[in-house]
Amino acid sequence: GQPWIVRPLRLKSNQEILFEPGVVLLAKEGEFRGPHDCLVHGQEVENVTLRGYGATLRMRKADYTKGGYAKAEWRHTLGLRGAKNVKVFGLSFESSGGDGIYIGSSEDERHIPCEAILIRDCVCRDNHRQGISVISVVGLRIENCRLEGTRGTAPQMGIDFEPNHPRERLSDIEMTNCTIEGNAGG
Repeated sequence: GQPWIVRPLRLKSNQEILFEPGVVLLAKEGEFRGPHDCLVHGQEVENVTLRGYGATLRMRKADYTKGGYAKAEWRHTLGLRGAKNVKVFGLSFESSGGDGIYIGSSEDERHIPCEAILIRDCVCRDNHRQGISVISVVGLRIENCRLEGTRGTAPQMGIDFEPNHPRERLSDIEMTNCTIEGNAGG
């Protein structure tokens, strides 16, 4: 009956996390001061499944634009960097200080792309920069998702495909049966 109030969480390889219906994983007030602090972060993890039909991962978007926080657009609800074989089912990603979901390369000079990512039946709502940002991935499926109400900093779209480095890749990507609406950008 109460939200699970957490500091930034790190995923580990070879795990499945099940969020029961009605569960809210909520960013702790006053935390997430680092410009790259994600609610849930997976750096070079593999074989991870997040299941949560009817569950919500929520940050505190309004707090991050107030004094005391470094200005940033990278406080993502779910950040995947260089991750492989990750499946996400049924979760809502809300009110981030960045993207609902960020899919990018490893945070070093290797620029390892994400690989084999599946996002199905998810909602990205009221995020600051994007519903989903796709920076570097080989093999991405986004199915039956809603990306809505993005507002805060450009580009403010439901989804954006934006490699940041010449070594980053966008390959074998498919979106099916998704709704993108009510975002401040295009």
